[in-house]
Amino acid sequence: MQRHNAVVLGASGLVAQRMQQRLANHPWFQLKAVVGSQRTAGRTLDSIDWKLPEKKPVLPNLTVLDAEDENIVEQLKDAGISVAFSCIPASIADPLELALASSGIAVFSNASAFRRCDGIPLVI
Repeated sequence: MQRHNAVVLGASGLVAQRMQQRLANHPWFQLKAVVGSQRTAGRTLDSIDWKLPEKKPVLPNLTVLDAEDENIVEQLKDAGISVAFSCIPASIADPLELALASSGIAVFSNASAFRRCDGIPLVI
């Protein structure tokens, strides 16, 4: 089975790091990109403090992409991303998740931005 190229929206928060951890050796998804705030954009994952109590898994040493870059959707499409796991606040998630979904990338979100919208399932 071919693994799906995935992006985690969020670089340094607890939820984002938990998602990175879960994707580290996942049989269905391969972590190919990480998108973060201007505070973390341009940094490598190795340079970001690991906040979870468990040992940091072996992660690809990706450079964090800027969530506010006007070409972020194109960058992710060019990287072959087909799935996004969003771990960012609703205020940022709203426009970015919508743009990603509109481009054909499947988005799974922890944010509340679209929780009560018709046609968007709540996954528990």
